[in-house]
Amino acid sequence: MEKIISVGRDELSEWDLKEVEKLEFDLMVYGYENGGYDGSGFAAFKKGDKWFYQELGHCSCNGPLENVSMSANMVVSLDQVISLAEGNYSDVSKEVATYLKRNFVDKVDDVLMNLALRYNIPESDPDWVIIKSRV
Repeated sequence: MEKIISVGRDELSEWDLKEVEKLEFDLMVYGYENGGYDGSGFAAFKKGDKWFYQELGHCSCNGPLENVSMSANMVVSLDQVISLAEGNYSDVSKEVATYLKRNFVDKVDDVLMNLALRYNIPESDPDWVIIKSRV
């Protein structure tokens, strides 16, 4: 486990975080709200170039990260994880989406635009259309 970032108002317990150690991810960004006997939230995990997610909603009979699995919620793109987080009912899920956009998508867009300008890619070039659609 390399890096864990909490963007919610509540932290996961040490026991909950030990549940995900077996996944050997590079990055975990999560938002969580503990309501006492229940809770809600969303976690995004990055391992290599793959992303996956985990809903953190739960009741008193299980924890937010019980039975977490890389294969169950594997997605192919960061955009899909962001879309899932934005569509989730909890505010902390939207905070995860915002963090991912600011720290991954926006930086990639800046790099793409700078490369297009640096190498004088004309707007008529098909590559420019791809770059512009990302910005």
